[in-house]
Amino acid sequence: MKYIAAIDLGSSKIVGMVARKENDDITILAIEKENSSSLVKKGAVHNVGDLPMVIKRVIRKLENVTGEQIAKVYVNINGPSLRAEEHIVRYTMKQDDEVTQELLDKLRLDAFNVQLESGEVFDVVAPEYYIKNTLEKNPVGITCSQIECRYKLIVGKSSFKKSIERCFKSLNNIEIAGFIVSPIATAAAVLPDKEKELGCALIEFGAGVTTLSVYKNKLLRFLVTIPFGGENITKDILHLDILGKYAENLKIENGSCDLTKEEKGRKITLKIDDNQNDLLDVDVSKMNEYIFARENEIVVNVLNQLTNSGYKDQLPTGIIIAGGASQMDGLYPLIERQTNLPVKQADLQIPINDETHRLTNLGYEQIVGMLRLGTENCIRPKVQTPPPPPPPPPVKSGDNRSPGGKKNPFGFLKGLFDNDNSSDMD
Repeated sequence: MKYIAAIDLGSSKIVGMVARKENDDITILAIEKENSSSLVKKGAVHNVGDLPMVIKRVIRKLENVTGEQIAKVYVNINGPSLRAEEHIVRYTMKQDDEVTQELLDKLRLDAFNVQLESGEVFDVVAPEYYIKNTLEKNPVGITCSQIECRYKLIVGKSSFKKSIERCFKSLNNIEIAGFIVSPIATAAAVLPDKEKELGCALIEFGAGVTTLSVYKNKLLRFLVTIPFGGENITKDILHLDILGKYAENLKIENGSCDLTKEEKGRKITLKIDDNQNDLLDVDVSKMNEYIFARENEIVVNVLNQLTNSGYKDQLPTGIIIAGGASQMDGLYPLIERQTNLPVKQADLQIPINDETHRLTNLGYEQIVGMLRLGTENCIRPKVQTPPPPPPPPPVKSGDNRSPGGKKNPFGFLKGLFDNDNSSDMD
């Protein structure tokens, strides 16, 4: 049994979770979150000075709930530069020799450490092995003279990773257990093996970025990040002269990107000051025009990338959408019209026991996937206080030892003068 701790650095909120993990069984023990709108932007750390304190608050809350000390956490990594690049390695044996798991692990590590001008390698996934131009799903044990390994390298700006590492250096006794790529984590939580086998696309609508991942034959085939998200829609709504703190809620509660059911000129009255009862009439139809324009732009970009992937016509299970910004009313039909593919909302596909009763399928997919992928125990071992030494044995009658425990050299005289016979000698 292990305890896995994870921190999801999102553009709208920072979420922390601790789970007890035994084999494939995951029990959520604690969920805590803090606002991060001014600290993380588009998946990148924006304020290295203040973010460590927010992370520390989240971790302390998790510790208070679980009663455990957290020594390390898994951290997600994201950003508009995140993408997948193909990488091929051809390894020639010294002589016809057997492929071993140790060799495959070494080749993957070599791919992880490859130097690229376009960015840093964050992960190496989707390995395919070819021997004599034939695909071998499990080449271990096969004798050959050469093996070809095809990987997908998940690449991004090295500055993203370095800024996160700087934040954790200022946290006492909290280490990074490992970096987990955000869309890989989400896929681990919401995509069933059958859909990845047949072919599907996962679109994650985040606050800062939108990510497209394509799976076929259970392997990641394509990944790209689009630098637009839910916060861009909120910024567009500000053109209606609405303060930012009201625009987000207004978007969630009244917004839609389906213009077919909106009455032109429909307005609602927004209370903007609790003390003075100031009211603002908001043109909902105008707001939804802004929402549609931005959502349509995002979807068109996703469709273009899906076409570029070469897999658009190989996705019989369609599109799964995830992320907090995927809840926008009217988004389903908009995507279906643009892609001609079936669309459904992501749902957690792994059994979870939630002791907090706070877990929902929407907004927590990514960090649940991080818990599933985590392998290291993240809780600090409790110091066992040694029991006190046993007391010295009591001194028995007739023992030739002094009260201090040392042997009495005159023990043979013990009892010689115990009886007083002086009266008989008078």
